Amino acid sequence: LRAELLGTNVHVSVICPVSTETEFREAMAREQGFEVTGHGPRQSADFVARAMLRCVKHPRAEVYPHRLSRALVILNALAPGICDRVVKRFGRKPLTPAQERALER
Repeated sequence: LRAELLGTNVHVSVICPVSTETEFREAMAREQGFEVTGHGPRQSADFVARAMLRCVKHPRAEVYPHRLSRALVILNALAPGICDRVVKRFGRKPLTPAQERALER
């Protein structure tokens, strides 16, 4: 799409955030009946929104709000299997019963 619109006043950008803190976890617990946890880097929704606004003002092809997101994109291009294992290790996981009990206290 970016190539098709080259030379026009329309700019196309890809935003690549890492895990973003939103109400998603609470909604998942409420709607799906289970909670999740994650251990990887996080950023606030405001942080991602500011990166997007900067991109609107100063268009760029790719935006990486968190430094590690660029590393993940590069790792995925070079070694997708390893990238999948990294994301699985640090990504969302259902809470164990012990973790759920600890949160209830």
